[in-house]
Amino acid sequence: MNRILGYFFLMVFLVLTSFVPFSVIDNSLEVWIDHTTQEGKRWQEFVKEFGSSEFIVIGVKSSVDPFQKNILEQILSLEDRLEKVQQVQSVVGPGRIYRELFQDKSIVDFQKEMLDSPFYQNLIVGKDQKTLGIFLYLKKLPAIPTARKEITQAVEKEIALSKNSQLDFAVVGPPILNAHLDRASQSSSQKLVPACILIVFFWMILMVRSWWSSLVVLFTMALSIGATIGLMVVFRTPLNMLTIAMPGLLLVLSITNAVHIVHRFQELSHILQDRGKAISLAMQELSMPCIGASITTCVGFLSLMVSSMPAVKQLGIFTAAGLLFGLVANLYLVPWFLNVRWNSAPGHASFLSIPAMKFAIYSYKHYMLVNAVAIALFILALWVSSFYQIEANTLKFLPEEHPVVQDSQFISENLTGLYSLDLEIHIEKEKEIPWHWLEKISRDLEKNPAVARVYGPTDLLKKMNSIASDNPKDYQLPESKEAIDLMIVSMEKMILQEWHRICKDNENRIRISVLVKAMSSHIYKSIFDDINNIIASRPSFIEINTTGIITLLIQSEKDLIYTQMESFGISAVIICIMLAFFLKKKAMILSSIPDNILPPLASFAIMVALGIKVNTGTVIVASIAIGLAVDNTIHICRRLNSILPEKNNLEEAMIETLKIAGSPMIASSLIVSIGFTALLLADFRPLIYFGGLTIVAIFVALVCDLVWLPALLRLLMQKK
Repeated sequence: MNRILGYFFLMVFLVLTSFVPFSVIDNSLEVWIDHTTQEGKRWQEFVKEFGSSEFIVIGVKSSVDPFQKNILEQILSLEDRLEKVQQVQSVVGPGRIYRELFQDKSIVDFQKEMLDSPFYQNLIVGKDQKTLGIFLYLKKLPAIPTARKEITQAVEKEIALSKNSQLDFAVVGPPILNAHLDRASQSSSQKLVPACILIVFFWMILMVRSWWSSLVVLFTMALSIGATIGLMVVFRTPLNMLTIAMPGLLLVLSITNAVHIVHRFQELSHILQDRGKAISLAMQELSMPCIGASITTCVGFLSLMVSSMPAVKQLGIFTAAGLLFGLVANLYLVPWFLNVRWNSAPGHASFLSIPAMKFAIYSYKHYMLVNAVAIALFILALWVSSFYQIEANTLKFLPEEHPVVQDSQFISENLTGLYSLDLEIHIEKEKEIPWHWLEKISRDLEKNPAVARVYGPTDLLKKMNSIASDNPKDYQLPESKEAIDLMIVSMEKMILQEWHRICKDNENRIRISVLVKAMSSHIYKSIFDDINNIIASRPSFIEINTTGIITLLIQSEKDLIYTQMESFGISAVIICIMLAFFLKKKAMILSSIPDNILPPLASFAIMVALGIKVNTGTVIVASIAIGLAVDNTIHICRRLNSILPEKNNLEEAMIETLKIAGSPMIASSLIVSIGFTALLLADFRPLIYFGGLTIVAIFVALVCDLVWLPALLRLLMQKK
């Protein structure tokens, strides 16, 4: 029966793994926001009314005076080509402004207008008066993972054609950043995850002393991981910055059970000199601990479904599925392959049992000291963890020398903002439009140091007024309503097109865009404080809603906090219930709870101490820590339960338990830790954080199970 099931699961895994080449990466905004929340619904309504809130800014860097006819013609040629790019709605730049508004005037007049008029400052003309800006306003992009990649490639292709000795370009915008995050995460994973697996394979051979057993474990783990990625493809779920780390996560959490099986098989094979009996007896002993460890960790990951972020939910669901696949691989495929007749004689790897037993002896003898130190560290970790910070600025995920980071710094320092926070203003019909109030709030928002420019309909009206008087000093709103109404109906074609982009429903629905520099996420909150003050003092017939990418970034930050806290709390409760089911004895259950909570707390505390903020690369480290601790705890306690009746002495039973279970625990921890050092060489920072903090989590979980758990067990079980 087991052989038939083995064939069946092998075929299922192979079929699902065949879908892996069709997997795609998508880090778009839609992956991170919940459209059922108030902010998500508001953003959808805004896009439906005003079009996409996404844009691309191209900074034109000229080595000569940019206000020359040949330079403007080159810029105009680029603007015309960019407008033909699919999904580009309109293009605004110096070339088009010159052609539409200054064709009958001299270059000198155009230069004077561009440099003197506040309308173009921090938008089309930079602070250095040499950097020029081209804005690409986009249509609503299709909800497919490749949409932003395709438009980025098309824009970069056109820019490459315009680069020469006189012109260079910096390109930024949410679609550009999204496409490069996809590239960075994919590139780092493709290069470093295989390296990680090779290192794991090499060290596993050293630890278990059998190349065939090592190959069996990695092959079956690779199959289960491949099947998980294939399952995502079947359900049309793309990878993202969270789930891109899932292969490494599953390898960490599944390999522990596999190493226990291999190690016990080697021991029994050495004793019994019968391969079939050895694997059969090993599976009888380890099936329930493996099932208990996997199911408990699986249920813990399912707690991530409480998150409102789709990406976090996907991580919980598919990691849980991957853990079940790993369990199936360990129960059916690993024993099947280990029992192949042409396997070389297994090596008896027990040298790691010596330090495990020494830990047990020391912990048992000095249990009061160990418990006191552990409790003090527990309290310290809990206190330090409360100071953690969130990072929602995705630019921080790329290294400083990355072209997108360099371009973003150049644009924010020399031209304009990188992200848009939009105010959607609803004015009751038949009420007079408060143009002067709108102008006042725009200029008030510009005083915030995090704001590069505020752009709205009053800027167009002031510009029209200065054009009508042919005097740049008249860049101000006309006093009378009649003069403003006359100005609106007499707008030039280019300005009228822009007017209709930001004003709807006869000016009763108005869009004001706040262009924000690339700063830390806590700076964004100061802008919201200013907006809340404006909302509090608004006229009664006006309603103001905030939306846009900044609003959604702040929401994602809140969701990260909520996800960390709630999922950790839920998983802790669920894991305690599962431990009670699998361990049975009250003393063991009570001992396992603090032992399993300290590793994630220590991970948080170390993050705070190292100044690492919570982001998509660190949000799952707590789950890894508690998952590893649970796996080892169940293996130790189940083994202790079986040995204690024979020994009838807790100390001897504990030493014997760690003599058998301690060696595979140390071996699997060392194997995975050394393998994950490869991720520290990544260019993609979430992978660096994931790799480094996972190593820390593995070490803390191992120390807790080898040192603190025996001390807790003696404290609670010594009378018995």
